[in-house]
Amino acid sequence: MKKIFDTHCHLNIEPFIDNLNELKKEISEYDIYINIVGVDKESSKIAIDLSNSTNVFATVGIHPNDCISINDNIENEKFLIEMIEKNKSKIIAIGETGLDFYRSDKNEKLEVQLDSMIRHINIAEKYNLPIVFHVRDAHDEMINFLSNKKLKTNFIIHCFSGNLDYAKKYIELGGYISFSGTITFKNSDELRDIILKIDKSKIIVETDSPFLSPEPFRGKINKPLNVKFVLDKINELLNDDLTDKIFNNAISVFNLKM
Repeated sequence: MKKIFDTHCHLNIEPFIDNLNELKKEISEYDIYINIVGVDKESSKIAIDLSNSTNVFATVGIHPNDCISINDNIENEKFLIEMIEKNKSKIIAIGETGLDFYRSDKNEKLEVQLDSMIRHINIAEKYNLPIVFHVRDAHDEMINFLSNKKLKTNFIIHCFSGNLDYAKKYIELGGYISFSGTITFKNSDELRDIILKIDKSKIIVETDSPFLSPEPFRGKINKPLNVKFVLDKINELLNDDLTDKIFNNAISVFNLKM
């Protein structure tokens, strides 16, 4: 059985945190590696508690929609550093951080979100950890920032939702593109076309569980096992089996030793 890496899931939030036994059994049975991603202090703590440094890993961060003020960002930075210092064997990345102007007004939130993101980046570079970026309705702003920043560590554009030009630019800047169950949706022809046209060494997959269930489970609670449907769609599109390659891409972006 080939190894699969769900590089981004949220088993640290409802409805999972009170019913994890079945999921843990599935993860073990199907040889699935998972990265549990924090979106705030509490979910970051839970991600660490659930990780085992064998095939379940943690990423800690503050979601851009949870950035309240510069003062809060300073406290969040202290929290993240403390978590890393205490759990270096379990934490494989920093995030999710980034820019989101879908739910947040750009004029009100740009400064606070940028400040938070820069603090996450500084932490990631200090501890040589990759960064998981959340980008929604903000690709121009993110690419402009990354073009000027010149990151010293790997980065992932999680649950990619942009166009081909954006994908190519992120890759040119050193990023990895993470595809989710959205590539199985009927209206996602543009995303499927992107998969055909970008560097395959920069493709990774995720579920974003419990969100974004792929077909044929759309509308239901998503789970890490469903990452195989994302992989199946990519393999179908490329008429090739890239399961091993995409797993190794994940190992590479997270700097894991296997």
